[in-house]
Amino acid sequence: MPITIMIWGAIDGSMAWWLGDHWGGHTEECMRRPLVDDLVRLTQDIPELSLNRGELGIVRSTWFAPSIAYEVEFRAKDADFQTRALLLAEQVEVEDAELATVGG
Repeated sequence: MPITIMIWGAIDGSMAWWLGDHWGGHTEECMRRPLVDDLVRLTQDIPELSLNRGELGIVRSTWFAPSIAYEVEFRAKDADFQTRALLLAEQVEVEDAELATVGG
């Protein structure tokens, strides 16, 4: 019976598989985990903090226990204050800084 092994590519974020005696092609593209100072986009509303899906923020720290979370700083367009939120991986996605402008 052939054994299938899935491998996630840490460098390019892609998936490959080993089936029996050969490698399969890449499957779906995986999202890169955010790093400190990365620009990220919020993937869901957080009404308690007046944050809306699609807002951009900067990762300020990463927490590892009890699960991975990211401290993200958001700055309102016309405000002189910032909001920091501790978010789970599924609540943010890494944004290409060249294509986005901070503040939404």
